[in-house]
Amino acid sequence: MTAEWIAEELVPVEDRDAAPGAPIRLAASRCSSCGRCSFPATGTCTWCGAPGFEPMPLSHGTAVAATAVLHQTPGAVVEVPFVVALARFGQAGLDVLGRGPGAADPTAVPAGTALRVVAESLPDGRMHYAFAVGWLAAGDRIGIGLGP
Repeated sequence: MTAEWIAEELVPVEDRDAAPGAPIRLAASRCSSCGRCSFPATGTCTWCGAPGFEPMPLSHGTAVAATAVLHQTPGAVVEVPFVVALARFGQAGLDVLGRGPGAADPTAVPAGTALRVVAESLPDGRMHYAFAVGWLAAGDRIGIGLGP
């Protein structure tokens, strides 16, 4: 049975039965016309407006670009404070924001720290994606800086 996800369109169907902490992928797409990637996956390119895309699951090749601590969030499902990480997916040219490792210490995950995408069980029982300190697969290249 597939778990209930906060936003199921963010995770491929095949990954929605993952246990908390298990590696998962994010559902991004690559435009068939201009080649740019979008997250979440869309049927129309958010960059050039062309229809048509190829699935581009994101799972590895990511590292911390920046972190911040959230002390207040309206309608939060998790306890504050918590760390959010801007993860750079080099293979897709995308930065994705998500809950990061480290309870409330952004210095625990400095820029360049390798991350992996994992399933996270929230206090209300629903699932969401999060980032955990991870690994880089052979051949992954991460460039940390400003801009895409």
